[in-house]
Amino acid sequence: MKTKILFIILAFFPLLCLAQGLEISYPRISGIQPARASPYLYTLYVFYFALGFVAILAFISLVFSGLQYVTSAGDPEVKKRAKERIWAALFGILILAFVIIILRTVKPENLFLREVTFPTVNVGVVFPTSPEAGGMRDPLEHIHKTAENMILALQLGLNNLMGNFKDLLKNCTCGNARSLCNYDGKSCSPLKCTGNPCPDRDKIRAAEIAFKLKIEEILFYGRLLEDAKENLKLEILSIQPKNAIEAGLLQTKLDTLKKLIEELKPLLEKLKQQVLDLAPIGRECKDPATECNGSCELSSGDPPKCEAKNCEPQDKELCPMDQVNSLTNDINTTISDLMGKLIVIRAFQL
Repeated sequence: MKTKILFIILAFFPLLCLAQGLEISYPRISGIQPARASPYLYTLYVFYFALGFVAILAFISLVFSGLQYVTSAGDPEVKKRAKERIWAALFGILILAFVIIILRTVKPENLFLREVTFPTVNVGVVFPTSPEAGGMRDPLEHIHKTAENMILALQLGLNNLMGNFKDLLKNCTCGNARSLCNYDGKSCSPLKCTGNPCPDRDKIRAAEIAFKLKIEEILFYGRLLEDAKENLKLEILSIQPKNAIEAGLLQTKLDTLKKLIEELKPLLEKLKQQVLDLAPIGRECKDPATECNGSCELSSGDPPKCEAKNCEPQDKELCPMDQVNSLTNDINTTISDLMGKLIVIRAFQL
């Protein structure tokens, strides 16, 4: 009987909402709020409401029946009823779990009503043809601004990161490692070098992360340009050519700009791989124990002491700087190629 009453309430809940004309402000459930113009939203709202309500009831029933089972004091009839309610609550929770799995598997537009569709959109911007105040930028303005941002990310961002990164790696030398010494009471001799040869190890790790973030930023601008390229149409740009010849010339210019943007794609992929090769190179710095020579000194005194010195040669670099220089040169070449095209894109005018 209780189940029937609950079903009737849930079934007529949308009609009650419609009858009230949405005079009540309903709370959001799973990000959804009823809308008078959308029966789909009513159905979805009631479904999520019922799902949450039944889940709460099942949990309460499970807890209550568990307590009743524990405190039954050996009464077999009470234990039996409590056990039945526990199994019923668990079965209800299992059904809810299957419902959620099904909903996550089946596309939302195939459920309930087929009123709403969910279009797939690109990462870019939708450009209206209306020049009304407050509207978004037209495609050309958006392309100019995005090209400017990418130039700044390449010049001030990536170039500065590479310069700082090289300086950090150059500081990884034998002189930053310490010697382990052996003193037998007569002689003081080095055993090996130990310690971290990179005084700015934390900054090197931070630079690796910064490289990855910066290349993602640059690739993001590339995706924005690629998306804006699809909107380079005379009708969207609100340009009214006077005749067919002028229309053809304008279209040729737009095709040239599209080609320039398309040519950025392989260069960006190349830059991405080069940066990802450079970023973790700080992990390849050599161990001072195998590359450096220990230095110990027996001091005068009573008793004499065996003092450890910095490892030798102190200026020997332990990181693969030849590889670093080669990669940074390759990256600078790719940046130069990108910059040449981006400057033209930034200055492009019809």
